Amino acid sequence: MANLPSDEERPLLIHHLPPQEQCSQYTCDGTVDIDKRPALKQCTGNWRACFFILGAEFTQCLCFSAVVKNLVRYLTSVLQESNVDAAQSVSTWIGTCFFTPLIGAFLADTFWGRYKTVVICLSVYTIGMLVLTISASLPFLLHDFYNNGDIRRVVTYLGLYLIALGAGGIKPCISALGADQFDGADPVERVTKGSFFNYYYFTNNMGTLLSTTVLVWVQDNIGWDVGFATPMLLMGFGLSMFVAGKRVYRYRKLGRSPLTRVSQVVVAAVRNHSLKLPDDSSLLHELPSPTEGGYRIQHTTRFRFLDKAAIPSDGDDNSPAQRNPWRLCTVSQVEELKMLLRVFPVWASLLVFFVVTAQMSSTLIEQSTAMDGRVGPFTVPPASLATFNVVGVLIWVPVYDAVLVPLARRVTGNDRGLSHLQRIGVGLALSAVAMAYSAQVERRRRRLAAEAMSMMWQAPCYLVLGMAEVFTSIGMLEFFYEGSPESMKSLGTSLAHLAVATANYLNSGVLGVVAAATTRGGGAGWIPDNLDEGHLDYFFWMMALLSHHFHCICIFPAFIVGSTLGTGGTLCTSALRADQFDVTDLLIFSAGATSNPESKGRVYWYNKAKESPMKRDSRVIVASVRNRHLQLPDDSSTLHELPLTSESNCKTHHTGEFSIRVALCTIPMVYSALLESKCFAAMTNAMSIMWHAPSYLIFSAAELFDCIGMIELFYI
Repeated sequence: MANLPSDEERPLLIHHLPPQEQCSQYTCDGTVDIDKRPALKQCTGNWRACFFILGAEFTQCLCFSAVVKNLVRYLTSVLQESNVDAAQSVSTWIGTCFFTPLIGAFLADTFWGRYKTVVICLSVYTIGMLVLTISASLPFLLHDFYNNGDIRRVVTYLGLYLIALGAGGIKPCISALGADQFDGADPVERVTKGSFFNYYYFTNNMGTLLSTTVLVWVQDNIGWDVGFATPMLLMGFGLSMFVAGKRVYRYRKLGRSPLTRVSQVVVAAVRNHSLKLPDDSSLLHELPSPTEGGYRIQHTTRFRFLDKAAIPSDGDDNSPAQRNPWRLCTVSQVEELKMLLRVFPVWASLLVFFVVTAQMSSTLIEQSTAMDGRVGPFTVPPASLATFNVVGVLIWVPVYDAVLVPLARRVTGNDRGLSHLQRIGVGLALSAVAMAYSAQVERRRRRLAAEAMSMMWQAPCYLVLGMAEVFTSIGMLEFFYEGSPESMKSLGTSLAHLAVATANYLNSGVLGVVAAATTRGGGAGWIPDNLDEGHLDYFFWMMALLSHHFHCICIFPAFIVGSTLGTGGTLCTSALRADQFDVTDLLIFSAGATSNPESKGRVYWYNKAKESPMKRDSRVIVASVRNRHLQLPDDSSTLHELPLTSESNCKTHHTGEFSIRVALCTIPMVYSALLESKCFAAMTNAMSIMWHAPSYLIFSAAELFDCIGMIELFYI
């Protein structure tokens, strides 16, 4: 440490060091330390900082799971809500928990920064846990009001929505803050950043595992007051731990409001709608050099109507100090909005996955309550079945890294094995399998109603959903982070949480519609208070079919709109780069790009502007067949390619990935429907709650694909 520059010397020294030496001692991605000086690699960031961040995430996830996993039972048993009302309330609350991250991301990117936002929201979260603990303790604290259910309900929901407000700043910022601890310009730290997301998700699930095994048991066997007070104290410890690491964190400088920048582009494009776009994109307005702490994005040809926001008017002073940002924007500003628009087809496809996984906190818990929870001398709380979901995640993460990635890497040529969207696709398919399994379990449970069916039949459903999470959630977060502009990383990450929020609101609406439609004429409906009189298996089958059909709907807009991902400035010269060519990455398709002097016009040009993706793919196939007699060159750089000027011109098609994800998403719903049908057929025999286990297993498999891929997708 004796060789390190003093605090006074560092700001002066960094400007006189050679570029290579600067990047060896200081971060080159614009991050600073707590004193707003350039961050020293030896003293800040990396895993030394992530220890505190992951610790705070562990306690936050433990507290959230302690509430959400058993909330439907608390509402039905303590507040005396009906099954449908409780399921709707839980879905609405979860939706709010994942909607508030939009507000938190805006505050973090514009006013407070990620660190301050997390500290404030962790404090609000802890207060919410305190209020919820008080609501569970009202019978002991306020005997006179014990019979007044309205007071208890008000206090309960006040605590719940304070927790939702606190979650708004934690969920989008803590993962982005962790990723900021690794210098993207450093090859070693850039690779390590990918490992951070795996450990982030692993830590998340370890908190869930402890919560669903220990805290849920405490709630059911000792009391709700102790069951809520314990995670409240742990949350306070997590807040202290997070603050303790403030001197080793790397911080990003605040920029202008991302929502303001986006709004300026839209307003300027509308104002300039009558102007003609120039053929030469270099005539569009751009600053001569990036501002301090800023960056520039190369122009792309997608969404050309937005380029009108960057058309300068004759006679106007377009200098940075004089230009009106609501009439004239820079190319980089326009490209930021384009980057956000490109990820929305992927965002829409995630809704059905999270509608399915929302069943783990609502209908699957209600199904478990109607089953036999005895396993030997022990009685398993229904909410503890979520442990199988976590076990599925913990099993599939190492299996994916050690087995699937090497195998997939050989086929795709992608260093990740599967691209972000391929992982999301596998997760969606697995979740569908879990729903099909749950339907079968419910069918059997209703048939064995008088002879309780073991709750353990639900375990496979949770395990499969855990597998789905591994594929989907992490890939989703990475995709949204990496697909977002540098100034909107927190906002980009919050898109993943917005998908969860929207899906839970949709689930609440679906439950309401199903209840209204199936109770017409005085019938019991599909989801009555007594599930033996209903058809929960029909609901699970509907979820499974919804996953499948939604997949088919999402293929076409994703195929047409496509998505352009950054490639670090490298040229698209390899036909086996799966992150660039998911549809055309087979070796035989390389022949389509082989220069053929005798067949001019039959050569496929990747990334040709204003051309249908389906037309381009057809040209690849036709050119490959026509050029089948040509020998592939050893040097891929001799393959025909257009010169590229943008780091984001490499095309990725996602149809296969959507298919895999939707298929996985359907399995749990199909299983649950089959299970319910089986229960109904054997109504005279009690069906074990363990029949639910396969459905949860499939959910965990779907999450394996979806969640990890989602994190990576939005991060990129």
